[in-house]
Amino acid sequence: MFRADTEVCPYGGYNEYMTDHVTVEKLNLEEVGRYFDNLGYKVKKLEQPWRHVMGEVLFENEKLFLKLASTPGIGERTANEAAWNKNANTVWKKYISTFKTPKMFDEGFCEGKYWFIDEFVFGKPLIELKQQKSDISEVCVQRGRTELWTSPESGR
Repeated sequence: MFRADTEVCPYGGYNEYMTDHVTVEKLNLEEVGRYFDNLGYKVKKLEQPWRHVMGEVLFENEKLFLKLASTPGIGERTANEAAWNKNANTVWKKYISTFKTPKMFDEGFCEGKYWFIDEFVFGKPLIELKQQKSDISEVCVQRGRTELWTSPESGR
C-alpha cells in the first residue's frame, strides 16, 4: 500500500539481514496520511527525509510527533527508540534529572512497518546545560552510584 520505490543506501546501519547497508522504501505520503486520518489523527505535515516518514499530527488539538519506519528492518530500530522513551519516562524517571525524553502516546504496525506517536518537542530543550558535569565520577557520587564507576585518576 505505502511503497512507492526502494533504494539501497550505503551510509552504515544494517537491514534485517545484518548486511552493511540499509534498504529504504520511499513511501506514498498521501496513503500514509489517509492511514493515520482513519485512526483518528489529523495529519498536519508529513515528510520522508530518509529511513522514516516523520511528521506532525493532532489528536484532540494536541500537537504530536509521528515516526513511521519505511521497512520492517528499520522498524526494529525504531521500536528500540520507542522502548527507550517509554523506559526513560517510567522505570528510569527517578534516576534521570539532566535530560528529558518525549512521552509516548501511541504505537503500532501497518503492513509490518512499526510506527509511534509521541510528544512533540520541536524547539524545546531536552537537556539542561547548567547541570552537566565534566567528570562522570562526580555524577555517580551525586547519585550514590560510586560502586558502578571508578575514576582513572583516583585509582579506585
